[in-house]
Amino acid sequence: MGRYDWLYELKPVPIKARLLEEVERHLARALSDWPPEVVAFRDEGERARYQRIAESPFRPDPPFFSYVFHLVKLELEGQLEAIDHEMRNERWRDHVAPGVGHEALLFAVQWLLHALLDLKEVVQTRLTRADLRVVLDGLERRLGRSAEVGRG
Repeated sequence: MGRYDWLYELKPVPIKARLLEEVERHLARALSDWPPEVVAFRDEGERARYQRIAESPFRPDPPFFSYVFHLVKLELEGQLEAIDHEMRNERWRDHVAPGVGHEALLFAVQWLLHALLDLKEVVQTRLTRADLRVVLDGLERRLGRSAEVGRG
């Protein structure tokens, strides 16, 4: 048996699966270092909201992230009525801390959704929304397992 024969025994990983795994890893790192970095803001109001979140003592926990992933999945699946139902009935109160928690929830959902849709746009529709859901499922496994998420 030659020195590199073990390479022939490895199963090839499709490039798409590798890409999704790397995106998942990158997003998990960004969310773990709460709040994730924002490159550009639409307006000063958005910048001020981000600053409040960044300066607050709030640090997300696994249930918070699970709810964020739930809402993003609903958005990706086009279930806008379900999202409206969640917000109208204030179901988010069961998943976020009082105070800045609601703003943080909306920020996290918006940030993650934009990150995923930007990725889809960059690879020019070679990714489906189902692929993006695979990334979300992986993020939920990663961040849901963490005993401590975020700084502090």
